Amino acid sequence: MEIVSKRTDWQKPAVSDAVKRTKNPIRGWIENSLSKVKPDVTKKPLVFTVGDPVNYAGFEASTRCLETLAASIGDSNGYVEHVGALHCRKYLADLYSTDRWQLTEDDVFLNSGCSGSLLGVNLALADAGDTVLLPKPGFPLMQAICEERGVHIENYRMVPEKNWEIDLEDLEEKLKKKPKFLLVNNPSNPLGAVWSPEHIQEILDLANKYKVPILADEVYEKMVFPGEPINSFGKMSNGQPVFVCSGIAKMGLAPGWRLGWIICYGRKEIIDPIKKALVKLATYTSHPTTTVQAQLPALFTESLEHLKAPMETVKERIQILAHAVRGLPGISVMEAQGAMYAVVRLDFDQLKDIKNSRDFALKLYEEENVNTLPGSLFGSDTFIRLVSLADADYFKEFGVRLRNFMERHLAQENREEQPTI
Repeated sequence: MEIVSKRTDWQKPAVSDAVKRTKNPIRGWIENSLSKVKPDVTKKPLVFTVGDPVNYAGFEASTRCLETLAASIGDSNGYVEHVGALHCRKYLADLYSTDRWQLTEDDVFLNSGCSGSLLGVNLALADAGDTVLLPKPGFPLMQAICEERGVHIENYRMVPEKNWEIDLEDLEEKLKKKPKFLLVNNPSNPLGAVWSPEHIQEILDLANKYKVPILADEVYEKMVFPGEPINSFGKMSNGQPVFVCSGIAKMGLAPGWRLGWIICYGRKEIIDPIKKALVKLATYTSHPTTTVQAQLPALFTESLEHLKAPMETVKERIQILAHAVRGLPGISVMEAQGAMYAVVRLDFDQLKDIKNSRDFALKLYEEENVNTLPGSLFGSDTFIRLVSLADADYFKEFGVRLRNFMERHLAQENREEQPTI
């Protein structure tokens, strides 16, 4: 019998530099920062960090959608075209077409979720050492993609007093440097803002002036509050290249379905080379499940009808939160028009012992067992972000605890008797 020695000449395999650069700020916060804090376990945990609708009552995916998927299991087991099933791309091309833009299936690329679509456009447009322009504050996914690939990041400012519109003067100065693309996110995660068509046109005009392609993350495009307009960067393009990334995950209230897409707008001679690059990428990148692709038309139609009531509920939850903290110094709830998040702005000048959003979120967790995300994870130290899908009583209880928390931490001159709720 051969005896195998436990000792070998193996060295520990070196981890790639790309992986060493890779980090997810939100996961890092939960695993490395919150894990070190001992919350007050005498209080029921209030968790506002989980952005998965399936965890909340009233935000389940449509029963009809689930029945449609269940009935189709076994019908689509084989491979489809590497850029996505033809019938699916034709459906989306028709859906995203306008009088100006008559799209075809060749303008549509399917991916594993909207995140896969954003990665695809990044791969197609930017190399290591290039610079791209990202929002600040903004969701950190594209930041993580760029850091892993060695793509440099420059941020443009946003103006909270103007519904988080882009600071156009700041944007223009940075567009002059010719970044490889400009990332925009409308409706916004984490901010819940929905931009007017006038503001979208101003951004398009500036990007066109400096010949910078736009990458538009519009995955929350259908998650707007009743009466709010839905305006797409792609549909408003005057010929410049705009790559719209979206997907069924948010509008279907089922992130696990993992079906996203890229819609390509722009003059043929400008976008054809990028479309060829996306075709090449599709030969080796992750593809969405064929079962969901096969049923996309039915899922899309039913999801939009099903989404109306949940979006009314999201709006009501934010209003409950705003009422709960009304008149409280140092705190204000930003108005939102879409997505599924609430932004609570913080005025640290009115607090005696808290000077940044990370400290605020950690102390709130420790003292009140309330779990939120600090704005610093999104690039701004002026707020905390909450997922706005919990039930009404949950938000009312949060209002009580936040009021108690602020009473303990307000500077003495601000600790006047506060109105009750």
